Amino acid sequence: MAGHFYNYTLHYTSGYKQEENFLVPIIQTKKVVMNHTKRYHNCLYLLAGLPQCARDLMDYMTENMDDENMFSHNAYTRVRFIEFINSVTNGKVAYGHDSIKKAVKKLTDKGLILPKDRGVYQVNPEYFIKNWDKERLGLIKVIMEFEENEDTGIKIEFYNKQPNGNGKDQSNEFTSEIPKPIIQSNQTERGES
Repeated sequence: MAGHFYNYTLHYTSGYKQEENFLVPIIQTKKVVMNHTKRYHNCLYLLAGLPQCARDLMDYMTENMDDENMFSHNAYTRVRFIEFINSVTNGKVAYGHDSIKKAVKKLTDKGLILPKDRGVYQVNPEYFIKNWDKERLGLIKVIMEFEENEDTGIKIEFYNKQPNGNGKDQSNEFTSEIPKPIIQSNQTERGES
């Protein structure tokens, strides 16, 4: 999320001062933002020649996407983007809602963002990631396996049904565990009838 940065306080020597017979370092600090988004080398040709609004929106999306590269696009997020661009350019650059909608279309056409649901897009993890490389490969694999071939016969559920002590499943109960996907196939395994 914008404004939620992990900062590291870096201590450095900016010079020295004489105290009695010793040179004493002058220690300064600087807060350094540690959040990052990786851009992979295979997308520069897609970014080249983008209209300025689309390029600015791409950068804004990559900074504000969640850990699965998801980003909402609606009137609220457009207003936030307009306000952000206005503030960082001191009012020298201004975009309207129509320009932003055209930019989203351009980014989608180039495959830089992928539509997921109405008003929800995923920044293509093949080109950008906010997470680690292992998670990136997992996101790309899901896109390749499940979204390109929708007739897989596989259903993914993102919760675990585990019986609790009274025989009921606890899928609706609070748990501190991160849900794991359960993959079920409609096809029978070898040897089963």
